[in-house]
Amino acid sequence: MNYTEDTYNALLADIFARHPSVQNSGFTAGTYKPGLAGMERFDAALGHPSRQFRAIHVAGTNGKGSVCSMLAAALSAAGLRVGLYTSPHLVDFRERIKLVEPGGWSMIPRGEVFEFLTEND
Repeated sequence: MNYTEDTYNALLADIFARHPSVQNSGFTAGTYKPGLAGMERFDAALGHPSRQFRAIHVAGTNGKGSVCSMLAAALSAAGLRVGLYTSPHLVDFRERIKLVEPGGWSMIPRGEVFEFLTEND
């Protein structure tokens, strides 16, 4: 599959169709899955990348985005290489995946998202 805006958008639409979000569908059986079992299976399917790097997981009802942004900025200012994943996004799916550097952040290129999503095709 070749990268075009249409194929990129179709891949993202497919993800959201297969995995509905609480933000779009509410707290239904298809969206809300309490517990860590699903994430543990996902981690195992990927070969346990969570064991290969240090991470901070922030959970709760309010303030997660602010806390994560402040943590990312502080860690980056301390000279660490920092990536930040947040959800949901407002406009562009790539808002969820940020590279944080002193002085700001950037989104990963669409081409890299596309390559990841089509890696096993």
